[in-house]
Amino acid sequence: MQPISPRLHGFFDYPLALIIAALPWVLRLDASAVGLGLLVAAIMLAMSMFTAYPAGLGKAIRFRHHRTIELTLAVFLIISPWLFQFSGEPRSRNYALAIGMVIAALAFLTHPKWVRATPEKLQTRHT
Repeated sequence: MQPISPRLHGFFDYPLALIIAALPWVLRLDASAVGLGLLVAAIMLAMSMFTAYPAGLGKAIRFRHHRTIELTLAVFLIISPWLFQFSGEPRSRNYALAIGMVIAALAFLTHPKWVRATPEKLQTRHT
């Protein structure tokens, strides 16, 4: 079941990018977590701006590719504590794991197709 529409997904993306960027400072995490948060937030913000969905400003990235990139970012975040050797710092490690799981959940719970309602499509629904 995928209850989140691409429209709603888009409205989650922008605040989530801001939270990802700000949380390491708010929680006073180490430099690895701060850098990771800024990198992932910048990627998410740019990707959201250029995705062909209601919240996108440009239309360069197809929505299904947007979801694939999000899932890749989620995996990257989940393995990053060991990849960048900060797994011994529990707060930074848990930040990366939690953000990775939130991004993965958002991607998995979002319906994969964005279909614009054109007059022709609306007519075929009612006939």
